[in-house]
Parts: sequence; C-alpha cells; structure tokens
Amino acid sequence: MMKFITKIINNTIETGIGQSIIAFAAWGYSFFLVVVVLYYAVISLIKLISGNKN
Repeated sequence: MMKFITKIINNTIETGIGQSIIAFAAWGYSFFLVVVVLYYAVISLIKLISGNKN
C-alpha cells in the first residue's frame, strides 16, 4: 500500500499537479456514482422484499 501511495506521489510530481487534480476528481466522482447506485439498489431491494408498493 505504501509503494502505491509513493508511486502516486511521484507521478504527481512528474506530471504536474493540475493533471493529478483532474484524475483524482474523476476517480472521486466515479466512486460517488457507484455509492449512489449501490444505495438505491439496496433501498429498492428492501422495498421489494418488504412488499412496499411505493
């Protein structure tokens, strides 16, 4: 894990901070979308199991 973090830091220094900010923002947004999708999937599954017809 530490090697991975060190590699990210070294790549940030080599490629520049702007490109790294864009990359981290893209990954963060993707992670956020996955969390939202999982949240709604779990809520839908709970409603389906409990028999709510909302």
